[in-house]
Amino acid sequence: MPRRILAEHSEPGYYIELSDNFEYTLRHLTWQKVQTLSEELLDFCAEVSPAMRSVLAGFHLETPGQAGCLPPCLSTLEPVDEDLVEELTEKINQQKGLRLRLSHTCLLEGKVAGREDYVRDIRDTLSFPDVHIDLPRPILDHRGRLIDGACCDFKGSAQFERSRLGHKWVQSHTEKWRKLLEGVDSELQAVAKYLLDTLRPDAVASEDLPGWCLLSLSVRHDTAERLLGLLEASVEHLYQRFQYCLELVRLTWHIPALLERLERYVEEARSTYTPEAVEAMEALVKELKGPLWP
Repeated sequence: MPRRILAEHSEPGYYIELSDNFEYTLRHLTWQKVQTLSEELLDFCAEVSPAMRSVLAGFHLETPGQAGCLPPCLSTLEPVDEDLVEELTEKINQQKGLRLRLSHTCLLEGKVAGREDYVRDIRDTLSFPDVHIDLPRPILDHRGRLIDGACCDFKGSAQFERSRLGHKWVQSHTEKWRKLLEGVDSELQAVAKYLLDTLRPDAVASEDLPGWCLLSLSVRHDTAERLLGLLEASVEHLYQRFQYCLELVRLTWHIPALLERLERYVEEARSTYTPEAVEAMEALVKELKGPLWP
């Protein structure tokens, strides 16, 4: 499915992540707790010294939605004394047992965030996982060989059409490429089914499981459930299982079993994650299902 492109009026500034662990955010940081934490940090600065309190005076709660930036964040568009802020955050980390980190970004909106912004930022962080799923190496290599052969066939037939130019030439070549690629895909599906028929799922390395899941789902092979179960068991956190499943839905397009699995993850999250996290997960599933899905 098409990916959304981030387009907003953003400016450069500084932000301090209030969590370095997304699982912790999802489990513990409700919007109310986020507000309380930010107030406690500012109060701590006042306890250290009035000068320290002023160091963070320009920071406010914001959810910039920047790739690599975990919600929630304290942000500012104002210039800051980096050395002094880093010294202060280190002191807070030592005394409060936190892991605050100061960073620079070009994607700040400069407005105070509300609960709706916080949910949106959790949703965006879930929606763009740091995972990339490729088909297994054997099928990719075989496809490369088939494409090379198809190119030779195409060039061979094209040399007899030197007199053509324009729309008809483009249309005829497009149709030939379509037929060649359909032939390649047909053979690939047969090879994929053979590979899956002879595959021992328990012997697949954990890093290769996403690709084999993708292949089995693409050809609707009956090993898909077993491979999905192994992938599910190979990752530590619920949100990671959710993200892998989300990516597989996008790559294979609306397989009911995957959507049902996503809904199961949402139900599991109700007893594990904050209401804001559950709301973000529900929004992503609803977006995937679309208005026509029951």
